[in-house]
Amino acid sequence: MQGMTPILHLNDLQCFVVVYELRSFSRAADTMDTAQSQVSTRIQRLERFAGTRLFTRLPHGIRPNSSGEVFYRHAKRVLSDIAELETAVRQGAGGTPQAAATRNQQQLSLTPEGEWIWSARSMWYFAEHAG
Repeated sequence: MQGMTPILHLNDLQCFVVVYELRSFSRAADTMDTAQSQVSTRIQRLERFAGTRLFTRLPHGIRPNSSGEVFYRHAKRVLSDIAELETAVRQGAGGTPQAAATRNQQQLSLTPEGEWIWSARSMWYFAEHAG
């Protein structure tokens, strides 16, 4: 799929936050009421999107690495911003989920299906300004 802009699904971002906070794929899966394989798939997709590993895999668990620490801080802020944005869009658009917003160079879009996405341009901003 060359030439296509990678898209980060917010469900993956939310999954990352749960995994980060629990420090466990299996506990995250239990918390999210999903299969551990689904959690692993989401984290792998996120790591491909980010172009780096976000966790160090240990014999008995995981630990966020430095990229994961930075990603977590930004992920929490993005999810908070999206919650505010979604509320504003739904109130301002009469509940119709068709919006795009830019805040601090982070491009957020709500698809017609109602799923928030975060574009690769946002990831570029993250990579350039992380730290």
